[in-house]
Amino acid sequence: MCRQKALMIWVRELKLAIYTLLDTKAKYTNSKWKDDKLLWANIDNEEWKRIRRMINVIAQHKLWTEKLNRNIIDVISTTKKSDWEGILLKGKLPGTVESHYEPLDKNYIFHNSK
Repeated sequence: MCRQKALMIWVRELKLAIYTLLDTKAKYTNSKWKDDKLLWANIDNEEWKRIRRMINVIAQHKLWTEKLNRNIIDVISTTKKSDWEGILLKGKLPGTVESHYEPLDKNYIFHNSK
């Protein structure tokens, strides 16, 4: 979860999920804030709780709890950004066609944090 390449991807997706939350609730009084100053909005307690739940959705994703399948553990120890993009955003391990996990994208984060 904290490998640099994986972190770069899921943090970007978290940012997009937070933007989606705040934008749907019309929290941005300045349209430029959503691009550069994501948290420069009037965020109430319920929205902070939702953002915490988004972080929990990421932390509790099945990918991070994989401990039994040695083949999968070996594959996810990769450091290539393109491999992590496939794993996190498509749920596919490198060199495979089928999905092994739910994609950990902004939509998954947003919808599973309700």
